[in-house]
Amino acid sequence: MDSTLNAQNLANQKAISPKPIPIEPQPERIPAELRKLRQWVVWKYELNGAKWTKLPYNAETGHRASTTNPQTWTSFGNAARAYQHAPGGVRRYDGVGFVFTADDPYCGVDFDHCFDDVEGEKVLQPDAARWVETLATYTEFSVSGGGLHSIARAALSRGGNNHAGGVEIYDRGRYFTFTGDSYHDDPLPIADRQEVADAFIADYFPPKNSKPERLNGHTGGQFATWDALRAELGRRITGHETARRNGGGKIDCRGVCHDGEGNSGLFYDPATNQARCNRGCDQATIFRAFGLPDKPDLPIAKAAKAPIASNGHAENGHASIRPSATEDSGNTQSKTDVDGPILNVVRMADVQAQKVSWLWQNRIALRAIAILEGIEGEGKSTLLAALTAGITCGRGLPETEPGEPGNVVWLSAEDDLSQVLKPRLESAGADCERVFAVGEPFTLDEKGLLGLREAIANHAPTLVVIDPIFAYTRGDANKGNDARALTGELKKIADQFECAIVIVRHVGKSKGLGDPRAAGLYSIEWRAAARSVLLAGADPDNPQKRALTQTKNNLGPKSGSLGYLIQSDPDSPSGARFFWTGESDLTAERILEAAGEAEENSQENNARDDAADFLRVVLGDAPRLATDVEAEAKEAKISIATLRRAKDKLNVRSRKFGGKFGGDSKWYWALPEDAHTEDAHTPLKMLTSSEGEHLQANQTDKSSYGNDLAEDAHLEINEHLQGEARCSGEHLQAGFDPILEALDR
Repeated sequence: MDSTLNAQNLANQKAISPKPIPIEPQPERIPAELRKLRQWVVWKYELNGAKWTKLPYNAETGHRASTTNPQTWTSFGNAARAYQHAPGGVRRYDGVGFVFTADDPYCGVDFDHCFDDVEGEKVLQPDAARWVETLATYTEFSVSGGGLHSIARAALSRGGNNHAGGVEIYDRGRYFTFTGDSYHDDPLPIADRQEVADAFIADYFPPKNSKPERLNGHTGGQFATWDALRAELGRRITGHETARRNGGGKIDCRGVCHDGEGNSGLFYDPATNQARCNRGCDQATIFRAFGLPDKPDLPIAKAAKAPIASNGHAENGHASIRPSATEDSGNTQSKTDVDGPILNVVRMADVQAQKVSWLWQNRIALRAIAILEGIEGEGKSTLLAALTAGITCGRGLPETEPGEPGNVVWLSAEDDLSQVLKPRLESAGADCERVFAVGEPFTLDEKGLLGLREAIANHAPTLVVIDPIFAYTRGDANKGNDARALTGELKKIADQFECAIVIVRHVGKSKGLGDPRAAGLYSIEWRAAARSVLLAGADPDNPQKRALTQTKNNLGPKSGSLGYLIQSDPDSPSGARFFWTGESDLTAERILEAAGEAEENSQENNARDDAADFLRVVLGDAPRLATDVEAEAKEAKISIATLRRAKDKLNVRSRKFGGKFGGDSKWYWALPEDAHTEDAHTPLKMLTSSEGEHLQANQTDKSSYGNDLAEDAHLEINEHLQGEARCSGEHLQAGFDPILEALDR
């Protein structure tokens, strides 16, 4: 048995012909009126058994395109750029194609294998020549060079293929490959040819002699239910010239759907009235391939529903949805009648699993977004210059093997190209012939994204750097919806052009409270969109010890920390040199600690500490008038702002006295009991109602707050209340007893 199978496999391998070489498209010669429409796809040859077939793909996502789903089509420019993109000198696609729809006026005629070889010359067969001459419209050579495609403006009463005549004609639900290689020396314009199309249909697709079968009260191919439509499909499949009944009573047929050439296997089960294309065509495509509408005359939403009982459930016991009412008009409209978005539903059997391609193993993936984030001044751009050097010179990146040199596109909004970026690249040893930079910020809106696409299409980079991302954002970077919208477009670009996009993001002032997941600025959606997040920073005890850490990796295992050193070098173009130092024990959490300490101003800390010492002395053990304390601080060259920071640090208490009889009220400051320790700040304490009673205003005599408040009263009241919450009312009252006694006297 094994030898038989091996022999069969060998026979199948021998039967596979080499991959066809398609004609190179000439985009400028394709009719301009078609190029203006957003109905373009790219295509490539793939094996279907032993035969090469032309399968359409979405130029923006790289996934399979559908001739019935407009969301999988794109503009001609996008399709042409995707076709021309050739990383490593190899094109991913074999050409471009145009999708015919019911909304456009065009139809396409395909004359397959219509040339004869006469004494070494290609001569158009008489029948094809007659129709090409009669159509007198734009006609071009097919991608194989052995056929012709004619494009005209006409609506078809029916379409399909005629294998005996070697022709096909369609005006919807199909795509034609385009070459721009005109059959006529001077390309003809697309012409209106309705009468010629009608004659062509009559010639190649004559109506059946039998009378139209009456189905469900309708004639002429109209069907009121899915059962009636499927029954007619089964009848046509069973009567097809290639249909045969297998041993299980099912019908096998070489279907006319899928590639339009009769090469897709079709399977029909009379017992269930279901048809299936073995290559994954959807039901609508199968219906149309057999000259049927893709759905019944009456939409399924119009079908009668079970009566609704008063409890909101159908009388058959199943839950039902009531139609929604439009209050303004008094009309009701079923929710199923409202147009919704067209979803690109993909059968997972049709999705080809792909391995992750890495630009930098387990750190930066191709066709994906990565984030590099860190504190300002920790060398993010210098690190990226080192990565650029490895890529452009083919030296490889740390822990990876050397490879082919690649290009880099760099958007630099903060670093001057001539004074900063170029010297850094030269210091790193980058091949600047392969680096293409944009030195000013712009908005990545529709126009900006188009410009970015064009730059990537023109320079074919393996790495795109956006430094920093928030210099280019549209909308509100802190809103999840705006972040998702932009990262979604960047994902498409990375996938389409098979490059890695690294966006640079600064770490926020709070540093995520030490949590790397919350360290970056703005919405968490930026992090969610990235497949990898890298954090660069320094050791708190040794600022010269830096490392690149990884805080997220959705596509593989997290990489260990990698040390780097930025060393001063007067002989370097940038004044510094970058070195990788190998594996590091520095963690992201430790870096964020360092970032929090490094960002505090040491001079400010010293001034605040001096002010704290001043308050310990002037307040001593007795409260003082706030205005007196501030006056003495001014004489001691201590600013009010620094004094208040020191007051907060020591947890100095504030309270207002006086004003009961119309006199001026005054603010007093007092030290807490532990103010003479180095850190008097105590955690917030929740008060019981009895402890906090003295914090409330006297409801019967509100004049206790007085009318003449100090200039900073609105701040002092707030500080007073916050300070009170940190200690018990008993301790506070004791601290201010001398003031109360003096007032009573």
